[in-house]
Amino acid sequence: MKKHVCPACGISALFVKNKLNERRAIYVTHTNEIVPTNLGESLEGFDLEIIYCFGCSWSGTVKRLK
Repeated sequence: MKKHVCPACGISALFVKNKLNERRAIYVTHTNEIVPTNLGESLEGFDLEIIYCFGCSWSGTVKRLK
């Protein structure tokens, strides 16, 4: 499966946050679907509008990913 990558550093290790600033590791598929890295985890309660990169300080929307 092809994954989108960070436009700044080029890695696919991304995460989202919830209101408590807890992180959930995710990846974004070529169809812009946000999927938790650990398939048993839920993304309920997490803000899926802003994506963060584990490798650098980049953050943005899914549309800005490469």
